[in-house]
Amino acid sequence: MSRASGRARCRDLPGLVWTHATAYGGASVDHFRGVSEEIRTDVVTWGVRVSRWLAAIAMIPMSFMILMPALVRGGLYGSRDRRALVVALRHSPARGLGALLGILMVVVAVVCAAYLLVVMWAVESRSGVLLSVVTSLGVALPWVLLLWGVAGGVLLVLPILRSESASKSIGEETPEGDRWVIESLAARTAADGAAAFMLAARTLRAFPPGRVLAAGARTKNLREGYERLGFEVGEENRVYRVT
Repeated sequence: MSRASGRARCRDLPGLVWTHATAYGGASVDHFRGVSEEIRTDVVTWGVRVSRWLAAIAMIPMSFMILMPALVRGGLYGSRDRRALVVALRHSPARGLGALLGILMVVVAVVCAAYLLVVMWAVESRSGVLLSVVTSLGVALPWVLLLWGVAGGVLLVLPILRSESASKSIGEETPEGDRWVIESLAARTAADGAAAFMLAARTLRAFPPGRVLAAGARTKNLREGYERLGFEVGEENRVYRVT
C-alpha cells in the first residue's frame, strides 16, 4: 500500500492524533517497564497491550494540544494512511505559545457554547431529571477533563525527566541560522517506524537549502535513525542538520 505523504489537513487530524497518542502512550508504558530502548511490537502479553491502549487514551488531549497548533502553523506532515507523522516547525517559542493559547481559547469557547445549548434544551423541555443530569455533568466534566489532561501530561513528561536526553532540541552545538525543530516523529507500531523516517526524509527534501533542523532523540534507536537521515550528533542526544 502506498504511503505517500504530504502536509496534513483538518480531516487528517483525528487519525494523526490517535497515532501520536498511541506512539507516546505506548513508549511511556515501555519506559516505565524498563524496556524503552527496545523496539515496540504488538507481539506482547494481553496486559501490556491493555496498558498501552489505556495510556494512548490518556494521551489524546495532550496529543491534540500538540498537533492542532502544528496544523495551524503548517508544520504537521502525515503519511497517507495516517499511521506515521512528523511535526517540523520554525523555532519560535512565542509563535508556539500563541498558537497553543489560541487553540485553547477556541476549544473552551466551543465546549461552553455546546454546554449552554444543552442546558437551554433541558430547560425548554421542562424535564427536571434531564436538567439535574446536565447540571451534574457541568460540575463533573471540568474535573474529568483536567484529570485526563494531567494523566497525558505525566505520561509525556516523566519519561523525558527520567531519561538522560536533553529536554531541549536547540543547544550550543546547534548552528546559527534559520532554525527549525522536529518536535515529534511518531508511528503507531514498530512496523510503521520505517514509514516515519521515510516521511521525515521526504519532508527534509522539500525544505529549501540553508535551514538548520534540530531534534532531540529520546533513545539510542531514534538517534541512530536521525544519523541515517544525515543528522550530526550533539550533546545529550541532540541532533542537527543543515539542509
